[in-house]
Amino acid sequence: MKVAIVRRFAPLVLSLCGTLWLAEFAHGALLWGLLRPVMEQDLEWVGRGLSLYFLFELLLKLPSGRLVDRIGSRLPLLLGLLVSTLSVGLIYFATYVHPDRLLVLAGCAIQGVGAAPLWPAVIAALVNRTPESRRGQIMGNILTAWMAGLGAGYLVANTLLYRHFQHLNGTAWTWGLTCGAWVLAALWGTWSTQRLTVIPGALATEVPLHLPLDAARAGRLRALAAGLLIQTMSLGLLAPIFATYIEENTDLPAPLLMVIGGLPAALLLAPLGRMADRVGKRRSVITGLAVTSGLLFTAAALPIVPWPALRFLVAIPIVAILGLAYALLLPAWHALVMAQVENQQRGQVFSLFMSVEGIAVAAGTYLSGVLAKHLWIGAPFVASATALSLLTIAYSAGHVLPQDVALPERDEAPMKESPV
Repeated sequence: MKVAIVRRFAPLVLSLCGTLWLAEFAHGALLWGLLRPVMEQDLEWVGRGLSLYFLFELLLKLPSGRLVDRIGSRLPLLLGLLVSTLSVGLIYFATYVHPDRLLVLAGCAIQGVGAAPLWPAVIAALVNRTPESRRGQIMGNILTAWMAGLGAGYLVANTLLYRHFQHLNGTAWTWGLTCGAWVLAALWGTWSTQRLTVIPGALATEVPLHLPLDAARAGRLRALAAGLLIQTMSLGLLAPIFATYIEENTDLPAPLLMVIGGLPAALLLAPLGRMADRVGKRRSVITGLAVTSGLLFTAAALPIVPWPALRFLVAIPIVAILGLAYALLLPAWHALVMAQVENQQRGQVFSLFMSVEGIAVAAGTYLSGVLAKHLWIGAPFVASATALSLLTIAYSAGHVLPQDVALPERDEAPMKESPV
């Protein structure tokens, strides 16, 4: 019986993760590839477009999660895909038909509006149908779709746009792939969410505006949010300077850096999420943070390694193991958060935590520039490693993370019905 239910559940995981992969591919191609030629390589306008995208996504993330919890995942997901597809059309129109950079900025903002409900909808749809003992694996699958889609869109778009191929119009191909990905995501999303239908408004009278939580869970969620702020800000400290720092100290090119660190992480998110289900999510989070902090301290010491060749050899395992630690930490962390709330709360709680992540990344990115400018380029590594070390100690010694509990075999089957 358990095997039959899991087999019926697997196509839903594959189809929703496929929809998310297509959407993230289009995001990567448009925002990190096409936007620069659209703005004629004007980095100030590119920055404005990206800022508007992230601002509107952040502002609407929590309302989108609330909507998912009230009416289910299907309608918010499809509306998000439709709005995103239309925004690409607006950006194309404002680039080639009626050139207007302000319209392009409007298209970027609308793209953020469309992106806001995608994650809450997919998370709620899959996690609510998954038992506690398999949520690490499910989160690994979702995060793999996100990372692989975004990375593929970025790499394909930049390869087509900035490499000259004979008899190939790279810009036209990139536009075609981006539009095609959104259209296919909308069609695939429509098909894949047929099983998620609910009666609109069926939950509206049952779910109050402020959902009650018992005191223990409410306190733990607040502590988890504070921990998320610290750990995401710590990782945000590395975002602006990581590639530059490694390149300057090792002559390791940025594309190779992405492959060494990103490829293992993308490939192993799901297997390591499954491993977290077996060995314990709390243990996986603490291990991932401890390994990351230790490696960041090591990376900060790269300049004192005497020979460039030796620095190169040291940097390669640092970057690779950092990717693996990230892949161990991420699905286990999200599964722990989802375990603290009921089904009808997960959309908005996950949206709230994603909003915290967005704020933390922005703050970490800003602080990184300040530290690198006024101290030295390795200072963000030391600050990040110190913060993550303290967080590891707090998680190990305190009760912020729930204790790992072995679940009985009968809990392995996914929930039969879920409103989202």
